[in-house]
Amino acid sequence: MNQKYNLSNFTKSESRAISTIRMVAMFLIILCHYAPTFLGSSALGALFSIGVPVFFIISGYLYGKKDIKNIKNWYIKQFIKISVPVYIYCFITGIVLFVFNNLGTITFKNIIIHTFFLQGFVNTHLGNIFTGNLWFISFILLSYLITPLLQKIREKSISFKYILLFIMFFSIIEIFAILNLKLQAFSVAIPFIFLYIFFYFYSAYNKKMTSKKYIILSIGMSLSVICRFYFKYLADTRGMFYSTIYDRVIVQYTSLILAAWIFFTIYLLCQKFNILIEKLYPFINVCDKYSFYIYICHQMFLTGVCNVKGVTENFALDTLIFIVVTLFSAIILKLISEFLIQIITKVGIRHD
Repeated sequence: MNQKYNLSNFTKSESRAISTIRMVAMFLIILCHYAPTFLGSSALGALFSIGVPVFFIISGYLYGKKDIKNIKNWYIKQFIKISVPVYIYCFITGIVLFVFNNLGTITFKNIIIHTFFLQGFVNTHLGNIFTGNLWFISFILLSYLITPLLQKIREKSISFKYILLFIMFFSIIEIFAILNLKLQAFSVAIPFIFLYIFFYFYSAYNKKMTSKKYIILSIGMSLSVICRFYFKYLADTRGMFYSTIYDRVIVQYTSLILAAWIFFTIYLLCQKFNILIEKLYPFINVCDKYSFYIYICHQMFLTGVCNVKGVTENFALDTLIFIVVTLFSAIILKLISEFLIQIITKVGIRHD
């Protein structure tokens, strides 16, 4: 999702590559939700489900080169730019549904959970305001929470190999906890946090993707896809134990590997075809700027009471309606959010 990151440490071609990757990730997320609803294909939906981990990669990669000088202000600014659009989305959607007498039941508990973005850990709904896709917010805020600590570690110049060993060690512990303690919420959160940490230090230590490393990564990605299909077969034929392994471990970690491969593939292609990307950049930049707002709005029109499928008897026309209402909602949400954020930040938050 689009954030106002400090890109002063990146060249123009690198910045364009990041914007391109973010645009592709946004389309992957839309297709992930569009395919099961409009195409009736959960398999395609699962195939496109790697968009969210790509966003964690982008965030970690960018913040690895950012210096946080005032931690308190940084926390406040991160929370404001993430929370304000979500609060506005929920408020406006709630008003519209209330007017049409279709708001549903909203409890005080649900309000608290969504106010503090705990929906990633607690499976709940805010009436008929669709917030199922906003589980991502819980975990990206958790990533931001530990970022100042990562900066302290970066300043101590701890070897990247030790960082890798740390991630591998705690990944094993996390997998054991999932399978034996059934910590389902953390089975989603922790792998994404590890991905964020890895790319934070990958960027901070100025690591480069060489041809040899890319080939190894591509082989690893291919093996992970094969592993995923194999365990899917076992899950479908061998019972609950393999289903648990597949759902809580295999899906999560193979998605991370595939997301990393997509990130580096697009990044390298953008460097190779820099002139073409430069020509396409006006379109890419627009998609980049609206990506977060499109992410917030789009699934409301694919799921629940505002689902636009079947509005007409024409599949293509329904798809067009989905695109139009999503873009219109994202534009309105962006305008209102930026206006309010500008007012809030003028209250006295100093810049980093």
